[in-house]
Amino acid sequence: MAQNYTQRVFVNGKWEDRYPKTVAAQVETDPQHRFLTDGQIAAFEAKEDAANKNKAGGYAGLDEEGRLPLSLIPSLLEHNKGYYAAPEALREALPSANAGDFAVVGLTDTVWIWDADGEPAGWIDSATRGAVISVNGKTGAVTITWDDLEVPDAALDAKGIVQLSSATDSEDETTAATPKAVKAVMDEVRGRAKITVGDTAPEDAQEGDWWFDTSTPDVS
Repeated sequence: MAQNYTQRVFVNGKWEDRYPKTVAAQVETDPQHRFLTDGQIAAFEAKEDAANKNKAGGYAGLDEEGRLPLSLIPSLLEHNKGYYAAPEALREALPSANAGDFAVVGLTDTVWIWDADGEPAGWIDSATRGAVISVNGKTGAVTITWDDLEVPDAALDAKGIVQLSSATDSEDETTAATPKAVKAVMDEVRGRAKITVGDTAPEDAQEGDWWFDTSTPDVS
């Protein structure tokens, strides 16, 4: 009876077959037993474990429409309300929102946020928070006219705005004299008034003259 031998050689610390040596063509395969290349093995090892789908430390899977489920989207994105051309368009589309909601407004090129603590609550430009965002109900490049102020005129019995006047011969009670008008009157008085001190009334007195009568009995 013939004796079968396997020829081996010791290489790199281990025995390697030299003869007879089995080759791939001599090995039968089936669907459960196949040869894999190093590249195929690396590809399989890189694949995610399905047990880690949608779990912390795992990977996010897509829904039936090929989108990420809302439950996996960070809350920041949930608060993004999109883009609007102007503040008016934003306020019209979203008259109410939740704290943390924000949107981009093209007219101002800024991010607007929902101020839930405002009185009343509403959309405000985050770039101007803490500053004046409107004047008399106007926004943007505001120009205020006299009519916008809606301040009443002053009267003898009411506060308000009063117009100045330099007239020196007016009896109007709705305007106020300017320093110029007061000076003109005082200059006229100083130039015309005559002051007399004595116990006899001056005979050539004119309108505005003063007489200090010394004949008045002492009442002390």
